[in-house]
Amino acid sequence: MRFRLGGRGRSLNVVRIKRNVVAVASALTVFGGSFAGMPAQIAFAPILTWMLGTAEARSAATSLRAAVAGGSTFVCFALVASSWRHQPAGMHAGALAVLAGIATLFVSATAGAAAAGPAAAIPALARLKRSWYSVGMGIGLVVLLQVTHTPAADQAATRWPTLLQLLVSGVVAGAASRLSNLATPVWLYPLLLWYGHAPVSVVVVLCVGAVSAAAILPSAWQGRHGILDPHYTTPAMVGALVGGGAAGWLLQLAPPRMVTIWFCLVVMFLYGRELALFSPEPPGTRVDSN
Repeated sequence: MRFRLGGRGRSLNVVRIKRNVVAVASALTVFGGSFAGMPAQIAFAPILTWMLGTAEARSAATSLRAAVAGGSTFVCFALVASSWRHQPAGMHAGALAVLAGIATLFVSATAGAAAAGPAAAIPALARLKRSWYSVGMGIGLVVLLQVTHTPAADQAATRWPTLLQLLVSGVVAGAASRLSNLATPVWLYPLLLWYGHAPVSVVVVLCVGAVSAAAILPSAWQGRHGILDPHYTTPAMVGALVGGGAAGWLLQLAPPRMVTIWFCLVVMFLYGRELALFSPEPPGTRVDSN
């Protein structure tokens, strides 16, 4: 779509402007989501629907493809940045351990979600959607209170989670996510932090990597069925690559406490927003018919 300014001169390419805006929004959303260990599509899909007016299914598919690209880039850049700032041999083993941990969490979380499938179909649980949003905000608040009252020296964990801890964390987070309809990292982040005693940077990389791995097949299916937006998927992926790469490169430089606080703020904002939008009637707006 083009508009000619003043009847002469250069025309205004609205589609190109929208593509640039989508790329910038994608970069910022993936950057913030990756730092929090959260899937970027949760925030990026509503942004696309609001900015472009596209159907929710198309916005969700486009944002999911961007989140996969951004999350994968985030993990790669985080591992490369760590290898540059530490001993190469030690970080080579660390990178293999991180990739194995991502695969373990992906498999175990998928198994947990599949096991919780029959229970998630119970109608009574579907009616608790609003309550689960409150639980998500509560998790963010509890983690925030814990991290702000813990000395910084105690947060500098260096212990790598055992295979059992990864399996248990993945199964519990996957099942809880399926039952509550909350994002998997909402459960996985505190589990890895408290039960697995993993460093904050490793927790973030594991969460983003596991969620990105789980989204690869759904994103590929959506692409084959033509659900992706034909105009804005490419700029969204370009922005996601930039945002994910920048977040991965800067992750090791951020204080662990700041990263965890950002996770808490993002979780509380996302589910506070969902809770507000879910309310059918704001307080005081109901009219008594009697």
